[in-house]
Amino acid sequence: MWRSLIAGVAVLGAGVLTATYLLTGRRRAFRRGLIVGDSLVAAPVFTQTLEQLTGIPWDNVAIVGKGSRAIDLQVQQSLRSGEHDVLVISAGTNDGAGALATTQQNLRSIVARGKTAGAFVVLMSEPPLRAYRGSNAAGIARSEASGRWTMGGGSRADRVVSLYQVLGGDDFSILSEYNGGDGLHPNSAGRVAMAQAVARAMR
Repeated sequence: MWRSLIAGVAVLGAGVLTATYLLTGRRRAFRRGLIVGDSLVAAPVFTQTLEQLTGIPWDNVAIVGKGSRAIDLQVQQSLRSGEHDVLVISAGTNDGAGALATTQQNLRSIVARGKTAGAFVVLMSEPPLRAYRGSNAAGIARSEASGRWTMGGGSRADRVVSLYQVLGGDDFSILSEYNGGDGLHPNSAGRVAMAQAVARAMR
């Protein structure tokens, strides 16, 4: 089922990308991408949709349950200068009750590593958390503060994708059509929507 969904959005995405190129007369050319992060992007449907929408190969080293410090290590170990010229990041959601300042420091480090390697860096905000059955008030407050900081440009990423807009429609809870069942993790349709948002951010 999700393969036909991917094919459909790929056709739509390709048309949008072509139209953008014709209107502007230019588009940055990428050769290969790297995806780092946690369970939000550790899914074949996300990678495959990005490949179809962008027309380039993607390496995905995201691992379920990893916090921002571990994701910084993913970048150190996997980002290859001169080969990966675009870096997509999902980080911070698994930092739990840790200090927001620590998450911010790690995100800045991840972004800086990407830029030092010459990559175009796309950072996703943390997702809407209020419907998550495992959340608490402190965790929600930390996550939403992280989202505001990220969207405000604190990480210095080239582009930032708001998962509140993509998955929550500007709300603080995930939309039912994207809910994978626990109020936090997106289903296949949600991950396709995330990939579409990243592809738009790369233009």
